[in-house]
Amino acid sequence: MTWQPLSTVPDDLIGHSILVWVPKNRCVFAVVPYASHGRDLLWWGSDPDNRTFPHRATHWMPMPKPPTKTRVTR
Repeated sequence: MTWQPLSTVPDDLIGHSILVWVPKNRCVFAVVPYASHGRDLLWWGSDPDNRTFPHRATHWMPMPKPPTKTRVTR
């Protein structure tokens, strides 16, 4: 899947990890949206008293599947 506008996060992903793009910082964050208010999402964070993601994200995409367990030979 490719990057999508933040306003398109489907309701079934509320409570699940997604990746968000923050252009000002030129970086990606993994976040868990816990509610949606119109175009804005509220994120779980490390501060229980502040549930607002501190950066302005513009796009999102689902988390990729984790790597499969492989056997390492030496």
